[in-house]
Amino acid sequence: MNGCVGMEKKIEVIIKKIESFTPQGEDWYELEDILEELYASEKTELGLDSMIGIFEKYPNEDNDILWGMLHGIEDIANYEMKVIESVKRIPSFFGVLMINRMLNAGTYCIKNIDLINILRLSTVNPAATDYVKEQAERFLERHSDKKER
Repeated sequence: MNGCVGMEKKIEVIIKKIESFTPQGEDWYELEDILEELYASEKTELGLDSMIGIFEKYPNEDNDILWGMLHGIEDIANYEMKVIESVKRIPSFFGVLMINRMLNAGTYCIKNIDLINILRLSTVNPAATDYVKEQAERFLERHSDKKER
């Protein structure tokens, strides 16, 4: 079998594992193992949608494994639009947190999309949980001096 074909198949399997992942109670370590496989593949960008999907599937979750995944996502070139699309669709704690981190880094607009407005929309999105709405409001308050940009 061609090495490239074998790697593509392996990445497909890893992505399916991420997409079908369900924590066992509070145990998220299986996801950590799956993510390590993805990072080791050096094709992390192919798992971007699946990783962001975990945030959407568990919008209120906040744990060390997901913090590690956030850092993995931030290492992927041009991840920002995928995060914006996710937050528009189903706001999650990590999604609005990542928007906040972009704002903290001095990025207020990506491809003509106002990040402050993305946070604002998260506070009224019917797909957002109350917890996520509260977090988005908290981040908005932090950037209130920049709201008019």
